[in-house]
This record gives sequence, C-alpha cells and structure tokens, in this order.
Amino acid sequence: QYSLSRFALSTEAPACATVDALVNATATGRYDSDGRFVTDCTIPTYASLPRGGRCVHIMGDSYTRHMLQTVSMVLKDNFVSGGFERPNANCLCDGQFSELEPCRR
Repeated sequence: QYSLSRFALSTEAPACATVDALVNATATGRYDSDGRFVTDCTIPTYASLPRGGRCVHIMGDSYTRHMLQTVSMVLKDNFVSGGFERPNANCLCDGQFSELEPCRR
C-alpha cells in the first residue's frame, strides 16, 4: 500500500489554492480501488512545479544540508552522486554525507 512504485495521484481535482488546502487534502485523502490517492484538491508533484528563475535559499546546520542532499538524490534518482551539483569523486554514496570539508560543498 505504501510502495512508491505503485504511488499515483488523481489528477481530476483542481489544484490546491492555499497551503491550508494542501495540508487538509493530504490529511483527508484516501486511496481509491485503483490505488490512486484521491484528494479534494491536487497535490503538486516535482514535475508539475513551475520552472525558471526562482529559487529558495535555505539556511541551516549539517542536518539541514543532509536533508536537502537527500531530496536532491531522490529527485535526480541518483543515489551515488545526486546530492551535489558538481559531484566529487571522493564523496560518493554515503560519502556525500561526510563532514570532511571537500564533501560539504
């Protein structure tokens, strides 16, 4: 039931207009008989996000850096070097989370 390979969202609902609507849709969603997660409004996916020019600057400690690296690895589907913009041959796989200076950039 929780396998990402079988995960699918219904696209029949309108887009969530506010963060509150998104949170409510996530909390009250349900699986239909086809295994799709059905909500009152559509939950945006990475592929549906707008592209171009905008960015978010996130500040934090090493835990925050590791979380962002993990998100990058998942989005790129690259668990060997996907945590970096420019991969470092000395910081592959779990080395991406090393506290050594070359692996912290």
